[in-house]
Amino acid sequence: MHTIVFDMPPLMYAKDINWELPCREKEWRARDEAEWKQIRDTGGQPARNFQETFASLFVNAGEMEEKSKTSQTSFSSFGGCVLMHALIQQIWLTRNSGLPSQQLEHSLPTEQIGAFENALRTWAMYWEQNQESSMDPLSPHGPIAFTSTALMRLAYIRLNMNLGPMRCLSSWDPNLIAQSLYSSPPVQRSERLTRAALHCAHALSIPVKLGINHIAETQVRFWSNQHALCSLECALLLAKWLESVTTKDPNPPLTQAEERLLDFVAHLVAEAAYKVRCEKIWERKKSLNVHTVRLWARLYQSKSVWEVVGLIGASLNIYADILEQKCSEEAIGA
Repeated sequence: MHTIVFDMPPLMYAKDINWELPCREKEWRARDEAEWKQIRDTGGQPARNFQETFASLFVNAGEMEEKSKTSQTSFSSFGGCVLMHALIQQIWLTRNSGLPSQQLEHSLPTEQIGAFENALRTWAMYWEQNQESSMDPLSPHGPIAFTSTALMRLAYIRLNMNLGPMRCLSSWDPNLIAQSLYSSPPVQRSERLTRAALHCAHALSIPVKLGINHIAETQVRFWSNQHALCSLECALLLAKWLESVTTKDPNPPLTQAEERLLDFVAHLVAEAAYKVRCEKIWERKKSLNVHTVRLWARLYQSKSVWEVVGLIGASLNIYADILEQKCSEEAIGA
């Protein structure tokens, strides 16, 4: 986690782990050896080695799909979380061991991005095969599977933006964090960036559709602090993407995928606002980034046992203020 939060080298490297992946929740909760053996005999899966499973994520997509048809192999919720942390660590290591030109451009080679995206798709396939998987943080199997999906979004973001050194989280100063978010470099439009932005938009759509204030008051307290950290980067990537696609006469013109996502975000903002028609949102589409950042910030306004959650909520609010001021200045200048 300290690598994700503070952009520091990991204390333990995935390549050094040669243990079995954690077992299922039922096996963890077994009260004695007899119950544990019964669970293993009736529905338990054979233990899976971490290194072998991690390597299998990077197998060719077609080969993996064919293998999945004849195998019910999956991992436990805890095992999936461990693997996702390993993937994020590998992305961090790849970024920080690249050529100086790549580090200056904040980009990864296309071939490497493709390999990681394939690994993330394979991980998602395994996640779906796991009977413990749930998007409910109050699931009887625990919230780990739910938390892992947030980490998956973070992995997609880190493939497209190297946000670690830009957030200044170690300062614990919301003004400095917000300014660092605003000062981060613009994004380059691409098909992959649009997919990452889509993940961010879908993550925001869930609390919006369920009632963002209701979720903030009743559900967020059950979320791990990793959700807040992932939301910070979701908010930033989506805001940067919106800036890139709402410019006047974008060059090249927007693709169909970009237009669909932009329309989805506009409807999302209209749904979150009270009695605001989507046409009204479209009239001020340049401020869509402000609205989305404010929505993310609203999720983390309630008090939390984790100080970092309140810090992220405050930072996002200030970041939205900065974006709003910029939009106002541009409107006056126009």
